[in-house]
Amino acid sequence: MLKVATFLALLIAQVFLALPVRSGSVPSCNPIWNWTSNSLGQNPCLIGALLQASCNFGNFTVDPVTDPQGGYPGPEPGKATACLCNSVAYCLFSACAACQGGSPSTYKIWSLNCPMTAPMSTLGVNVPDDTAVPQWASLNVSDTVPWTNVTALTVGDGLETGPTSSAESSPHKSHTGAIVGGVVGGVIGLGLLVGAIAFFVIRRRCAQRAPSAVFSESTGTSSRPLEKAQPSVFVAIPQRYYNPSDPSTFPLALSDATPTTPLSGYVETTVGDLRPNRAYTGLPEV
Repeated sequence: MLKVATFLALLIAQVFLALPVRSGSVPSCNPIWNWTSNSLGQNPCLIGALLQASCNFGNFTVDPVTDPQGGYPGPEPGKATACLCNSVAYCLFSACAACQGGSPSTYKIWSLNCPMTAPMSTLGVNVPDDTAVPQWASLNVSDTVPWTNVTALTVGDGLETGPTSSAESSPHKSHTGAIVGGVVGGVIGLGLLVGAIAFFVIRRRCAQRAPSAVFSESTGTSSRPLEKAQPSVFVAIPQRYYNPSDPSTFPLALSDATPTTPLSGYVETTVGDLRPNRAYTGLPEV
């Protein structure tokens, strides 16, 4: 039982750890760049951070831009993930730098440390449930020309990329739905696991019971073991030899046999015919 309880505790912990928990902070944008936010009210810095967190165990880091000539050059060596090595993430972080007064880099510089990149205008990974990608972030970009807000402002936030419910709910509702869904799924999975464990425990106990016990319960008969047969006891009578001085050793006299109907082919004989013609003298005979 201790092993089962430990396993269930680890399963419950795993279910809650799988919930979308985000940790980190993002800079704010100038209000004149509010058009870059999605329908959830998330600025491009937060949208890019949530994409980054999907490939980084829920953690993200977006440092503010303090230099007007500064920006986000792209993922560092060893930290390039599929969530960042795409043109969509490049557009989001370029707008994040621009809305703080910084200067975006080129896509070629951004993807310098990426082992491979997703096709142009595609994210390459699933959009997290707690965000949505605006349409302007899915435009084609140039490898050598830095991102600008001219084309993005014209397109604006039209058809977003992400879960359907994300465009119709607030960030808090999105988190609540994910948490409720994770808890319900965990409870259902836990119930199935407990049922499976109980089934195998009962089956194992039934397999370990004696067949006679199972038979007696099914037929209603007693399972009392059969009594052992008592062994026969034979008493050996000592053999006594003939002694002329001891009458008890004399042979018994035979009475005349009762006449019976003789069988066909046999001669009828009586006991008297078998007696010797001479009298017993009392001496041993040879």
